[in-house]
Amino acid sequence: MSRKNHKITDGRLLRTDKTMRHLKEKQIEKISSWLRSEYFKAVNEKQRKPTKSEIDVITDIVYEKIEKARIWIPYYEVRKFMMSKQTKFWNQWLKQNNQNESHGG
Repeated sequence: MSRKNHKITDGRLLRTDKTMRHLKEKQIEKISSWLRSEYFKAVNEKQRKPTKSEIDVITDIVYEKIEKARIWIPYYEVRKFMMSKQTKFWNQWLKQNNQNESHGG
C-alpha cells in the first residue's frame, strides 16, 4: 500500500501531511511568538477574547509571515495550533494586564 504524501513546489520537495511536530523547535517558537503577538494586538484592540472569525484573521496574518519565512506547514495545522494555544494566550494577556494595573495605580 503506497501513499503519496510529498509534492514538488517551486523546486522544493514538500511533505503534504506535515504537522507542527515535524517542524524544528525554533520554527515552532517563531510561529508561536507571531501568533501570540497578533493575538495580543487583537485583544488589546477589542478588550475581549477574539471571536472565531477574528482568530481566522490572526491565523491568516501569521500564515503570510510563515510563507515569507519559507516554512512549509499546511494552513489547517497552524489554525489547529492557534486553537490549542488560545486559552494560554488569553491567560497570559490577563496576567500581564493585571500586573500593569497593580503597578500603574
